[in-house]
Amino acid sequence: MAPDASPQPGDPVPTVGILGGTGRQGRGLAYRLAVAGRTVLLGSRREEHARDRAARLMAMPRVTGTIRGTSNAHAACAALVIAALPYPAHADTLGALRDQLAGATLIDCTNPIRRTAAGIGLISVPAGSAAEEAAAVLPGTLVAAALHHVSSASLINPANATLTGTVPVYSDHPDAVEAACTLIRHLGGLQPYRAGPLRDARDAESRAPALITAALAPGHRQARTDPPRDRTS
Repeated sequence: MAPDASPQPGDPVPTVGILGGTGRQGRGLAYRLAVAGRTVLLGSRREEHARDRAARLMAMPRVTGTIRGTSNAHAACAALVIAALPYPAHADTLGALRDQLAGATLIDCTNPIRRTAAGIGLISVPAGSAAEEAAAVLPGTLVAAALHHVSSASLINPANATLTGTVPVYSDHPDAVEAACTLIRHLGGLQPYRAGPLRDARDAESRAPALITAALAPGHRQARTDPPRDRTS
């Protein structure tokens, strides 16, 4: 499918909350949104840690927006929220924030993976995918899946003034698709495309172990569409 058209200057992006925002992916997304002039609530289990990370991001080049370190509970009160959570904490964290996330749009970029001595493997999710799990845990929230394979290293590198690539968006809700597409257009040149219903996110999540393994191979140059190396909250 062809990517959506580039954003217009007036495209609205509300304050964005990021759950697990102090991990590599969360920090990278927060930085790009702040470069685009947006306000970000960087959420974490440890609010003091989030405030420290937010201050470091605010000191980086080209930031014109605002990044505020806060708790996951506060970040979840935004109208648009990104879940950048490690999979073992995914369901429990979202379940605990069900009330705060009611009526919000959630963009889930969680990859259900585990690292073992044998390498990186996919975790079997009873719901089919982490995104479908989120939708089951959060019946009052519009859920979209996206950003699974966007490199955290590229996002947070100020030398990468413009990113390239297309980002699939999966959802059963048109409003969630539109919100995710608008947000992606503000990440420095990435282009979204409507990839299908939420159940099709299983394909995006299933490719994560192979892409991460390739990115970690000796001498491999991490591509801009590779997944992040880790996500901690």
